[in-house]
Amino acid sequence: MKKQKIRFYAALLCSSMVFSLVSTPVSAAETGQLTNPPTSAEGPGSPESASGNEAAAMLNGLYAALPVANGVKEVATAEELAAALADSSVVKITLAENIYIGSTLTVNRAVTLDLNGNVLKMNGSGSVIKVESGGNLTIQNSNTSTPHKFTPGGDGLWGLDETGGSEIVYGGIITGGTGMPPGVNYSEGGGVYVSAGTALTMNGGSIVGCKAGSGGGVCIDYDYTAQKASEFIMNGGSIIGCTASSGGGVLIRSGCRFTMNSGSEIRCCTAENGGGVTISASPSLSGTFTLAGGKIHKCKAYVANNFLSHGGGINNDGEFLMESGCIENCTSPSQRDDDKSNGVYNNGKLFILRGGTIDGNITNNTTLNADGAASQCQHDLQLHLTGEDLNRSTTFNNKVTNNGTIRKGTFTNEVINESSGTINGGTFTGTVENKDGTISGGDFSKATLNGMLVITFEPNNGEPVITREVNWSKDGAALTAPASTNEGHSLDGWYYDNNGTETKWNFDTDTVKCTMTLKAKWELSTYSVTLQTDGGTIASGKEVTGYTYGTGAVLPTANDMTREGYRFDGWYADSSFSGSPITEISATEPGNKTFYAKWTKNTTPIIPGNDTNNIAEQYKTDDSGSGEQTDLDVPAPVVKNTTSYMTYTVQAGKSPENTVAP
Repeated sequence: MKKQKIRFYAALLCSSMVFSLVSTPVSAAETGQLTNPPTSAEGPGSPESASGNEAAAMLNGLYAALPVANGVKEVATAEELAAALADSSVVKITLAENIYIGSTLTVNRAVTLDLNGNVLKMNGSGSVIKVESGGNLTIQNSNTSTPHKFTPGGDGLWGLDETGGSEIVYGGIITGGTGMPPGVNYSEGGGVYVSAGTALTMNGGSIVGCKAGSGGGVCIDYDYTAQKASEFIMNGGSIIGCTASSGGGVLIRSGCRFTMNSGSEIRCCTAENGGGVTISASPSLSGTFTLAGGKIHKCKAYVANNFLSHGGGINNDGEFLMESGCIENCTSPSQRDDDKSNGVYNNGKLFILRGGTIDGNITNNTTLNADGAASQCQHDLQLHLTGEDLNRSTTFNNKVTNNGTIRKGTFTNEVINESSGTINGGTFTGTVENKDGTISGGDFSKATLNGMLVITFEPNNGEPVITREVNWSKDGAALTAPASTNEGHSLDGWYYDNNGTETKWNFDTDTVKCTMTLKAKWELSTYSVTLQTDGGTIASGKEVTGYTYGTGAVLPTANDMTREGYRFDGWYADSSFSGSPITEISATEPGNKTFYAKWTKNTTPIIPGNDTNNIAEQYKTDDSGSGEQTDLDVPAPVVKNTTSYMTYTVQAGKSPENTVAP
């Protein structure tokens, strides 16, 4: 009976072929009469399909004979599909039936594959499709009503089970792939492997139940030698029930780009890291994932061999930009992670959230920038950002553990700011616990605050910094200035950076609500100078009444000092004139100073002689009787006839006055 049906269809097809020779060509899909052998539910290799091999071969030949209309080709067998992919005149290939393949299909040109509600299944090993150099593949699905059943395995991999499956996926399906190269545990791209320099666009259909070492559903690769990247744009369709060690749904290699738009989803995928998507990075390059719409949900990060796992939804080591869409109901249940990153694990170079919703926990180790929130703190401390759309906001409805930087966003659940974490923006309405991290901005008016703030005092005097902890509260905490000295300086006050303006902290009225650093500001000290002249006079303009530390001062010299009948012998630090005379105050001397002028009285002893031509030697002896002697010129000779000494005054050309007889 089965053979009779096949022969009947073959005869009918032949009649259609004859008619097509004298009329406008009609595609196989339009006739609705062609089927893909075998037609039994058992698939290839079943007894019924074997008994119809001859008729199947006839049908295959008839399919190959069908003309290509406007570059569109319908195929029903693996051979026809491979031939159509190799035919450059075919720009669109439509599956007319379920097709089972034993080796990877390759795409090396621009072509569109319409799954048309059918199943494209790998029965061998390797990726279902490999996009090679020069390739640009678009996957679409024109029939979204055909149901296909799957059974999820214990490892998260969905297997095609049309008769007993518990999960239903509608429309065209790509399934069964194991990645490139075939047969190794480090394979890539179970469903589609996108080689460097190529592109994949997915407008419809589903990649279901594929597995690989990296990128269970899709892997987009980079060639470091040729410096060529690949790109994946997902405008529609689904990636479901795929598994990998990294990137259960999609793995993005360094330098490559994945964009996910509205109408697309990644669901129920599983990986050790990045159940939904893993974004890779190298020291010089980063993979980039832009979530512009769509949904990543019910994905899972699992532990294997006691290795650390994280990122139920997203594992970011590169660049993640979320503009819309949502991440929800993902898990990372291992003891190492404890669901701290069931939504997103961020260890990447860039994490910007401009919109959308993350209903999952986040572990942030670098910078989290979520636009739309105001930054408010003590004295309106704010972070200035450029190039961001402040009209969009990202909402975090689950726990966030921060080891990096949170700049913006709305956080409705618990936030834990670890010691290495920084919060300098965002709106918080849940509980925020600060574990000695940095709080420099954010709106906490509706939040419950726990923990301590670390306040740092920098004395700027060569001494170590001083840290103090105060309770974090909405009302703020008062501070007490630490004792600090700096030789030659006076403390002007403690200052902090108030949005780029250096502002003095008022310890009487100000309270601290954020992590702060206060820096001591010193001024050079000015000291007084008192000069005790002891009856002498300082020349006008030569007075010294004070000096500034760091500058010093020069004291008046002998040329600047006068006192009748006395000679100036210098300034001394004490009235007993001990030590050496002082001529200046050095730049490094601190303190108020008093200096004492030392004077020596003038006297004239006369040496006796019998000759008016004798030269009198004038001696100057100080009041202390030290006996110091200096030879000086005498204005006129003085004669004395006895051996006694007399003291009197002489002038040039005049006789002595007040001479006393012996």
